[in-house]
Amino acid sequence: KSSLSLSIISLLIISINRCNTISEAEEIADLAIEYHKKFPNVVVGLELSGNPGCGKFENFVKVFSRARTAGLKVTLHCGEISNPEEILQMIQFKPDRIGHGTCIHPKFGGTDDAWEALCKSGIPVEVCLTSNVNTKSVPDYSSHHFKYLYDANIPVILCTDDKGVFATSLSQEYRICLDTFLLDKAKIASLALNASKYIFAEDKQKLVSDKVLNFIDKNCV
Repeated sequence: KSSLSLSIISLLIISINRCNTISEAEEIADLAIEYHKKFPNVVVGLELSGNPGCGKFENFVKVFSRARTAGLKVTLHCGEISNPEEILQMIQFKPDRIGHGTCIHPKFGGTDDAWEALCKSGIPVEVCLTSNVNTKSVPDYSSHHFKYLYDANIPVILCTDDKGVFATSLSQEYRICLDTFLLDKAKIASLALNASKYIFAEDKQKLVSDKVLNFIDKNCV
């Protein structure tokens, strides 16, 4: 109720840590489904995250399939380390979004099959520039895989990953992207507008798009 008076739309994606047991994942999924039914405009998605060296995605497939059937959106941290078999499994699962996608392109330890599958899938990738640099997933901004995603016309969503932990903001991430990859204001504006298409709330997409367009009209023209 408190969010009704605010200009920021806040929605919740419940996270499953892949280092935990399947029974714990089932319990978290149960809670996510329960609260999605009670508050469908608040609890909107289920995510797989955590140490990518722990567990196997194939063990969580039933959990996420059940959540999807219940109406929750699905996002998976995918390709944070080189694991071609799992990366392909995740892409073939067709999540609504994937996080990071660092090691999908062959240049970053991925495979041609996985990269081709991603290019054909249309799955948007949540890209976290500063997070990836700070965690040394990539050596620096200019080496970031964003360029490969962007040049391949894969939908890209700029994110902070965690504003507090990585001491950044979404505005700063857009600024870094603009400066590093020499994108003009029109292309940056297009990135922001396209990102609004992939929020986990179809009923709010037009509202968010209109807000982005209004900001662009005032600041980027």
